[in-house]
Parts: sequence; structure tokens; C-alpha cells
Amino acid sequence: MYKDSKASEWIGTRGEGFYKIDQVKNGEFEFKRILPYNTGTYSINIHCFSEMDDNHLWVGTGGDGLWKYNKENNSIKRYFTAKDGTGLSHPYVFALLQDSSQYLWIGTPSGGLNLFDPKTESFQYFQNDPKNEFSLNNNIVLSLHQDRQKGLWIGTNDGLSKLIHPLNPQIFDDLKMASATGNNSLFKNFGMAEGFPNTVIYGMLEDESRNLWITTNRGLVVFNMDQEKVVKTFDVSDGLQSNEFNQNAYFKNKNKQFCIGGVNGFNVFDPDSVKNNSFIPPVVLTGISIFNEALEISKKNSVDGFVLDEAIHSIDEIDLLWKHNVISFEFAALSFISPEKNQFRYMLEGFDKGWINAVTRHSATYTHLDPGKYVFRVQASNNSGIWNEAGSDLDINISAPPWLSWYAYLVYFILFISAIYGYLRYRINKATQEIKIRTEIEAAREQEREEFRKQSAADFHDEVGNKITKISLFTELARSEVKSKPHLEGYLDKIQLNISELSSGMRDFLWVMDPKHDSLFETLSRLKDFGDSILTETGVRFTIHGMNAGLHSIQLSMNTRRELLQIFKEAMNNCAKYADAGEVNLITTVNDNSIGISLRDNGKGFEYTNEIINNKYGLKIMHERAKKMGAELHIKSEKYKGTTISLKCNMPHLGNSN
Repeated sequence: MYKDSKASEWIGTRGEGFYKIDQVKNGEFEFKRILPYNTGTYSINIHCFSEMDDNHLWVGTGGDGLWKYNKENNSIKRYFTAKDGTGLSHPYVFALLQDSSQYLWIGTPSGGLNLFDPKTESFQYFQNDPKNEFSLNNNIVLSLHQDRQKGLWIGTNDGLSKLIHPLNPQIFDDLKMASATGNNSLFKNFGMAEGFPNTVIYGMLEDESRNLWITTNRGLVVFNMDQEKVVKTFDVSDGLQSNEFNQNAYFKNKNKQFCIGGVNGFNVFDPDSVKNNSFIPPVVLTGISIFNEALEISKKNSVDGFVLDEAIHSIDEIDLLWKHNVISFEFAALSFISPEKNQFRYMLEGFDKGWINAVTRHSATYTHLDPGKYVFRVQASNNSGIWNEAGSDLDINISAPPWLSWYAYLVYFILFISAIYGYLRYRINKATQEIKIRTEIEAAREQEREEFRKQSAADFHDEVGNKITKISLFTELARSEVKSKPHLEGYLDKIQLNISELSSGMRDFLWVMDPKHDSLFETLSRLKDFGDSILTETGVRFTIHGMNAGLHSIQLSMNTRRELLQIFKEAMNNCAKYADAGEVNLITTVNDNSIGISLRDNGKGFEYTNEIINNKYGLKIMHERAKKMGAELHIKSEKYKGTTISLKCNMPHLGNSN
């Protein structure tokens, strides 16, 4: 039934279209059947009406789409299903609402919510998206309501939805722009989490205190629009005809009374006269169970003999064992007006992340809690939803099993450290043994190399020395035979000179190969002998400085000794031939990890330039030899001020690596 602005009354029927009720004389009524098709009788269901203006009605049908009925000429314009913006998303219309800006909102049984602009005759569609929590919460729309602050509320088969955008003259364009830009967060949804006992929303009526009175399948719900939560639920125990209501069976009369119909009649009441129970109910723990067996005072539990010393409601703390795998708590709210409507929520601090809504259930069970400290908290409300937020709490201490106690961890730690220590000792011993074996192998190889060098030097000395001796002998014999041939004597002199040089070079070579000469001390001794042999014989005073027994510990490789000998023998030869010196000093210094050897004379000197180095083969070879051994060679000389040849090298470059 529907009454328009001119007090005309209309009746929608199931299967017979709709009628207009006209009052005639003597209080009689006349029912005028509307036949907009002018085709005789027809069968159609009418679900709802809404007034467009003085001359038009919006009519929601069951299967024939939306009608715009013209009262004056009894004609109809029909809007069928199109889904392209020119028609409805579904041919059935469950609810109609013309908002304050004259836009028409249309609820369908499975096509969601439609928005219709009568001026442009365009439609927009809003449906549920399971992946978007801010979409319409269900596509079955049963009721629609605009509140006094121009908010749109949608009752669906799965809870209550609120359009986030307030209604305004631009709402059609605003929502179209939001859809075009991908903004699909249009609705805020409410359901069981906000206190609804059931999510089928049949109808909504608004009181003077910003409350929606909502009919469901499990009672009458009072939902506060500002708090956005359920503040009260009424059922048959409060005098309702039934807990189940019917779609579209709700009405607010001129006396501001609410009339609501259900499966067992209807109720009429003044919402302002319905008073809440303001008593804040005390909350108490009434029992505790272990392994589903209730604990009794001073009586041992049959499973493990646990004893409760006092009543659970009179203690603040309880100590439980690690093996108590199933623990249950029972609690009550001491409010006895409709106590079956008392609601509870609880939380175990240290385990639960937030409050658990138990609704009317007054027990909680936990299994396999880890050892530690917990606090069990419980809050309750009375039948009017007034909560005792202080509630009741109980401290719970669960002991650790023996294998998780502090002394067990101490043993674990000791065993762990012992295992680490044993492993490290094993690795160290293994590495030490490997190093020892490698050292022994290297020592054996070194000894073998030294024996080879000694034997090679001896064999070479015996063989080559014998040959040189024979060549010298034959040369002397030849010299005695060619006294009358001076040009042959010149050749023999050259042969004798080369034999002497070869003999000297061979002695150096054999000396270098002998491993007993591998120290810096032996090398300096060899240079001293050489300097004495070529310098002192020419009247030059030759001295050596820095040569001490500590130099025996500095080992040199065979190549290093050979290069050192060749550099300073060349320097001494040059000094003997060209320096015209009266004094020559060989100076050795050892600093940290470096060695310095200098040959200094007080001879006539020379101008030392790069051109001289390139032109003098001997000087060039000296620089190349120094480079091979990783050393730095510096030559300092001035005319009439003597010459100094200095060699500096880091000790690692001189290591005994043959």
C-alpha cells in the first residue's frame, strides 16, 4: 500500500497489477484497477511505489522492470533490462527510493543497486565485488532509506551498507566520475561484527535520536548511525509478534509510531517510549575446567590431581602446569532482566590479538598454551547492550616443562659450547696435522733440492774444473811452441784471459748453487773476498761495514744471491778500472723489513745521466738485475766527488724461494 502527496492510496498486488482506492459516498470505497496497457486483463506482481511528482508514480514490478505511471492519461513508460546505462540491471524491483535530489535508487533481487537519473534517463549500477570490502556487501537489495543528514542506507540479504558519499544534486555525476577513475571504495558495510544477530535487512525506520530500527530474521535491531553499531536487539521475549519480519512491512504513522509486520502479525510502538536497561552488570568467573573436568575446591582433578584451593571468582591469580593442554573458563553477567540477552566478550592477553565476541556464549576454551604469563579478561553487557567494560580478570601462570626450564637451557648451553669446542679442537687438530704433514713433505723436498744442488755443484766442479785445467795446460804447452809467432801468442793470451773469466764465473755459479751459502752474511762474505782480491791489490783501501753474525738469519734465494753478486761485482770492477779511488766502502743496513747495501768510493766520479745509462751496458744490466729481484737501485755520482751505488729491497722480496 502507498499514499501519495494528494492522499490518494494505491495497492500493489501479486498477479493482479495495482489498484487505486477512491472514497465514495457514505464511507464506501471503490477499488479501481489500473490497466495501463489498455489490453484487458494481465498478470503482474507489484512490489513497491514511489511518487515522482503530482502526476506520476514510480512502480516497481516483479519481472516487468520499472514503470513510470501517468495518473492523468493512465499511461505507462517501461524501463526494461539493458545493463548498458539505458535500462535496469535486473527485471525485478524490490525497493524504490526517490532521494532529496529527485534521483531514483532501485534495489533488485540479484542485480545489486541501480541509480536512475529521470532527466537523462540514464542508469548506473553498483554491485558486490568479493575482492573489494568497500563494494556493496550483497547484490540482493531488500530495502532503502535516506536519513535526515542525507545519508543513504541499503539493506541487503547480507547486512547493512552505507553509501560513503552523502546525497547531493551532483551525486549522479560524482559517482560516475568515481567509477571512471577507478575509485571503487563507495560503501561501508556492517554485519555480525557490529552486533547484528542476523544479516537479512527487511526494512528501516529512523527515530529522533539518529537510530535506525531495522527488521531482520532474528529480531528488531536498533542501530546507531553515529556510533555505527548495534545498541539494542529486541525479540519475542520483549513482546514482538515473532523474531522474523517481512520485506516492505514497515511504516511510520502521523503519530510517529512505528508499525512493523512479520510472519505472525504486526507490532505498533513509539520508539521514544522504549526504555533501556541502564544497569551495568557485574561480571564474575564462575568456573574453570582442566581437560573438560570442572575443578572443585579442595578436590583433586581425576586426570593429574590438580587442586583448586579457593573459588575461582575469589582469586586473582592461578598457577597451572605445562601439561594442562585444555583449559576452559566459565563466566556470568549478574543482570537478570532477560538474562538470555546478556552478551560477552573475552581476551587472553599474551595469546589473543583482540577481543573475541562470544555473543551470548558464556565460556571460553584454550588448548596447548605455551609456558608463560597470561591475563584472562572478560566483559559483559545487559539485555540493552550496556557494557561493563571494567569486567573481570584472572592472572594465569603456566610453568615450563622440565626440558624448557632454566636449568635445562643451562645444560643445553653447556652441551652446545662443548660441541662447538670439540668441533673446533677437531678442526684445529686436523689442520695442525695437515700443516705438519705439508711441512714435513716440504722439508723433505727442500732437503732433496739441497742434496741435488750440492751434488750438481760437486759434479759440475769436478767435470768443468778438470776440463778448464786441461785447457790451461794445453795453452801453456802451445805458448812454449809458438814463441817465434807473435800473432799466435796474442790469441793464446786471449784464450788464457777467457779461461780465467770462465773459471771465476764458474766459481760464482758453484758458490750460488751451494745451499750452505743461502744467507745474507755468506753473500757479503763473498763480496768481501771479491773486493779484497781486485781492490786491495791495486792499493785501494777496501772496508766493509754492517756485516755481523745476525745476518746469518736472513735467508736469500739462489736467484737473489746471484743478482746481488753480479750487481756489486760489476760495481767493484768499474771502481777498480775507472774510479781512481783511494778508498772504497761496502755498507749494509737492516731496518724493519728492508735491507740496504751501498758501495761508496772517493774516486773521480762522473756525470750520471739517463744517456750514460743507455750507452753503458754494465750500468743498464745493473738496473735490470735490481728490477728482477724487486729492488730499487740508485746511482749518485759527481765529478771529483766520488760515486755511491745503493740497493734497497724489502725482505719479503728476498725470501728463500728457489
